[in-house]
Amino acid sequence: AECLESSDEYKFTIYDSHGDGMCCSYGDGGYEVSYDGELLKSGGAFGREESTIFGGECPTTEPSSSLSPSESPSIVTCSGKEKRFELKLVPDRYPEETSWYLKNICTGETVLDGGANSVVQCINDD
Repeated sequence: AECLESSDEYKFTIYDSHGDGMCCSYGDGGYEVSYDGELLKSGGAFGREESTIFGGECPTTEPSSSLSPSESPSIVTCSGKEKRFELKLVPDRYPEETSWYLKNICTGETVLDGGANSVVQCINDD
């Protein structure tokens, strides 16, 4: 598991390479993005991509830690100084068309990415 700066701002983007989203012509796929227990975005009826921005604001100084993507995000229990990022994803009949990423807007780094799978990640609340 990996902890992220919760004071930073993040952008979640989901893609469909065919451009027909995850619902409804080819199955009833969909997704939900939650942060700190709050549902931020849900859907499935989109074209090629859909994004949502969440978190804090970018600090005026350089972040104090180096972030690196996790090869296979795992379900983790968050401690008192962490916030939870959760993605629930149910693909349509063509899961190979679905991909997503979570980008730290402050650093420009892709923090997490994947295909038609779900992920839970903790975000450090320092």
